[in-house]
Amino acid sequence: MSDANTTQTAEEAEHQALRAMRDAFVAAYNRGDINGMLAVCDENVAFTAMDGRVCHGHAGVRNYHEQMLSGPRPRVKSTAIDAVEADQLTTLYAGGFGVATGWADTSYKLADGLTFTCRVRWSNSMVKRDGNWKMVSVHTSTNIFDNPILNLSKKAAGYTAAATAAVGLAVGGALGWFFRRR
Repeated sequence: MSDANTTQTAEEAEHQALRAMRDAFVAAYNRGDINGMLAVCDENVAFTAMDGRVCHGHAGVRNYHEQMLSGPRPRVKSTAIDAVEADQLTTLYAGGFGVATGWADTSYKLADGLTFTCRVRWSNSMVKRDGNWKMVSVHTSTNIFDNPILNLSKKAAGYTAAATAAVGLAVGGALGWFFRRR
C-alpha cells in the first residue's frame, strides 16, 4: 500500500471517529443526558450557548444545562437536534486537532409553552487525546436578522398595530357619533 493510500485510510478512520463522537453527542442531547454530552467533551471545554453565555468546563456546562432545563425557573422544557450537517469534512491539523463547522436543525419547547424550530450555526474544535476525540470548544448561534423569535415578534407587532387601529377607529367612530348627536 502506498503512503498516499495509508494517509487517506488513516484520515478516513479519523473522520469516522469524529462522526461517531458527533452522533453520540446528538443522541445524548436528544435524551437530555448531560453526562452523555459531557462524555464527548474535554474536561476544560468552552461552550458558547445560543443566548451568548459562555460556560467553561464540565461543571459550567452542567450548571447551564440545569439552569435552563430544571432549575427553579427553567426556561426550556425540551429541546432536540433534528438534523446536523457539516459544511465540509473536519479540517485536521497535526498533533490531533480538528475544526468543524455546519448547521443543525433544532426544536425547542420553552417553559412558557412557546414552541419553535431554528436553524443553528455551530462550530467545534476537537482534540485527540489517548486515542479519543473530545470537543474542546463548541459555539452555537443563529441569524439575528432571520430567526423564529424575531419572526414571532414581528407578527405580534403586526397584530398589536391592527388591534390598536381597530380600537382607535371604534373610539373615533363612537366619539364622532356622540358629538354629531349633540
